Amino acid sequence: MDPLVKAEREMDQEMRKQIDIYYGCICLALYRHWGWRKKRLMKLQDETMAAWQECGENNERSMLEMLEEETGIDLKNEEGKDWRECLFLNGKHPANKREMTKPQFLYMRMQQTKWVGTMVLGCIMLALHRIYGIGPERIQRLLEQMQEIREENDFKRERIHRICLEETGVDTRRVEGKDE
Repeated sequence: MDPLVKAEREMDQEMRKQIDIYYGCICLALYRHWGWRKKRLMKLQDETMAAWQECGENNERSMLEMLEEETGIDLKNEEGKDWRECLFLNGKHPANKREMTKPQFLYMRMQQTKWVGTMVLGCIMLALHRIYGIGPERIQRLLEQMQEIREENDFKRERIHRICLEETGVDTRRVEGKDE
């Protein structure tokens, strides 16, 4: 199998996994602690998708750049790395203006896969800010509630997806365009 095709497939699989986990946890946190119900959670899904598509229109700004510009929230990945350290997340970096070789692109995709969860989370936070004005303090509270939900479910994707669907009626896979 072509290494680039393999890297793209792995990134797509990681994206689906992180959507299930992060979106499931945000829905459960908002449902349990904030009193949100299905209609409002579905509106958040729609805005999340709109923000993701907006970001994907060009390579000038990453999701994490957009989040910081609009909210002042600076997300780091689970290893504590700053997005500014990564060329592929820093659209303003001069190196992003030239075309990459296939090995460079492959390396970028492999590194990008490590940031997928942080980018999904950033997109959700951006959507929350855009439609409901939720700022850094409430986002911090939500992150803590989400972490509790992740831990109580042993970070298991399928369990979080199932519980979210049962409790809230929201299918996290709708976010990725699949109504399974």
